[in-house]
Amino acid sequence: MAVTSNQEKLKGNNLYIVLVLVSLLIVGATAIIAKSLIGTISINTKVVTAKDTANKQLGADLQAAPQLVDSYEALGSQQQTLNDALPNDVDFPDLLVTLDNISNNSGVTLKAVSPDQSGTATTTLPSAPSTGSVNAPQPQTYGFSISVEGSFASLGRLLNAIETSARPMRVVGVQISGTGSDVTCSFDIDTYYQGAGQLPFSTESIK
Repeated sequence: MAVTSNQEKLKGNNLYIVLVLVSLLIVGATAIIAKSLIGTISINTKVVTAKDTANKQLGADLQAAPQLVDSYEALGSQQQTLNDALPNDVDFPDLLVTLDNISNNSGVTLKAVSPDQSGTATTTLPSAPSTGSVNAPQPQTYGFSISVEGSFASLGRLLNAIETSARPMRVVGVQISGTGSDVTCSFDIDTYYQGAGQLPFSTESIK
């Protein structure tokens, strides 16, 4: 009888231990699942918030776009002046046309136009603050030189026309030879351009 009683007690203890272990396993599994669910809920909340922010920004951009187009169309004949003022690239052919027109109007003969040795931007200027969500690129400096012939008076008119043209140009160097009405002059000039703004479309990792 004593042996049977001890066996029953042992079985009872083993059952108790098994129940405890099973309970611990259930608690542990529940904690792991709960932690995973909490993490998933947190990420989903962040994703929903980010999407809501992006949708609001997109809505604001779409609402502002027609107003921007209307404002540009309202410029009328000034549109071309605005485009000439700061082109999206160097636009060397248009620069040649501008210089030829300026030279003719000033009464000088344009002999040559030569880009700088690199043929690319030489300086980066400080950029204006970005407006809205558009990434505004920085204005770039493009250097070139011209050679002209004319009188001192016509060279003065040319110099004034260059520095007051719609497209920003700045004379940084002058070499003059000759006298009277037969003067040869070389101008070293900087002009500017600015790449088109880019909307910052991109993907974002939510953690």
